[in-house]
Amino acid sequence: MSEDWHFFWMNVGRVRSIFSTAEYRLTDTQIINHFPNHYELTRKDLMYKNIKKYIRDPNNAQLMVRYTPPCRAPYEWSEKPSGWLRFVDCVPVTYNIPNDFQMFTQEFRRQPCSTWIVKPTSRSQGRGIFLINRITQLKRWIKERKEADEAEGLPASTFVVSKYVANPLLIGGKKFDLRLYVLVTSFKPLVAYLHEQGFARFCATPYVANALKDDNLCSHLTNVALQKGEDAYNEVHGGKWSLANLCLFVQGRYGAVCADGLMRSIEFTIYHSLRAMESVMFNDRHYFELYGY
Repeated sequence: MSEDWHFFWMNVGRVRSIFSTAEYRLTDTQIINHFPNHYELTRKDLMYKNIKKYIRDPNNAQLMVRYTPPCRAPYEWSEKPSGWLRFVDCVPVTYNIPNDFQMFTQEFRRQPCSTWIVKPTSRSQGRGIFLINRITQLKRWIKERKEADEAEGLPASTFVVSKYVANPLLIGGKKFDLRLYVLVTSFKPLVAYLHEQGFARFCATPYVANALKDDNLCSHLTNVALQKGEDAYNEVHGGKWSLANLCLFVQGRYGAVCADGLMRSIEFTIYHSLRAMESVMFNDRHYFELYGY
């Protein structure tokens, strides 16, 4: 690769090929758009491992931010100070499969018929995601996936299974999530910027909590790759609201204090998810990253 450049926007495959050898060195004036081990945050299993380690630190177990009703917190918890949201409660119960299968089974038996979401550790656009409410569903899938991997000569697939938020905040009867962009220029010390022009992504079909079959995933997952195949998908606006419009809606429906609290709790969650990577991320002035949250 030529060294006659200052800024290189690389895909992750190119980054892997460059940093697979210790021989390549960036010059003083060169920067690239990925940290060498960016996957510590972008791979679902590694992200959860790092966040869980961060939460286990006694200094971080009680990290809180003001939380204003009537917006509902994303996960159930008990014994929390009224009006406060703890970082530990922003992280759903999650297991790495197949390694944590026995622990997951024990947890599931304590909450029979609860809904869980299963995601491949390193895929995107909603591919390979499904919902379960019975152990037999997961066992059958593990068996089928193992047979497929062996037939193709591939390493065993890994994935995470997380407690599903079965009662999300809906707008117009439809589920939505947020896409926010965070620029990180350093992890030590942490220097990060949240772009103000994020957006909300809506499902094209109404949300039905107990409709868990694959042909109903479009009422649960907001990924455009899935939604654009729905008859109700709007090609003009793509089922999106700007973040500013979403905040105006929340302010009009729930009040300005709630809207402000919503953004503060989001910023709080992003900040501490990045702090959780400080001890593992390879930090250098040559690297930065634009993360999609």
